[in-house]
Amino acid sequence: MIVVDAKEREDEGDFVCAAEMVTPELVSFMVRRGAGVLCVPLLQETADRLGLSPLVDSQRHTALHQTPLMISVDHRDAGSGVSAVNRAKTILAMSDPNSKAADFVRPGHLNPLLAKDGRRTCVAQDIRKPRRSLANRGDEAGRGPDRNPERTWRGDGRQR
Repeated sequence: MIVVDAKEREDEGDFVCAAEMVTPELVSFMVRRGAGVLCVPLLQETADRLGLSPLVDSQRHTALHQTPLMISVDHRDAGSGVSAVNRAKTILAMSDPNSKAADFVRPGHLNPLLAKDGRRTCVAQDIRKPRRSLANRGDEAGRGPDRNPERTWRGDGRQR
């Protein structure tokens, strides 16, 4: 699915999908067509469990929208981490509730994105109803009946 951000904010289109359904082909498509950064939204509890810290501390964060990126990671068994197969493996592992900090190496090729105020992502709140009907996944945010907020990830790409 492509979600278009508000013109007054970032004016971007974001690819959004359920992490448990990610495939190397989907990762490849998002990287090539989105031409942006792959992000995996995580709740603070998950970031803590995976030993992830902010990319920049709040005092030195000067980005316009204060995007809460975390240190990038690869799964320890994902080879170089750069291929679509490697990235899919990392995305699946990040969404696995049994994963732990030792399962990942830093820095890597995937960017964890901290969900703000316990929300899945700022985008998810705005597209709740359309995603449910399009994804037909079962809960109000279209992420499946387990309501696990780590079950989606973003590939950002500027609209052309």
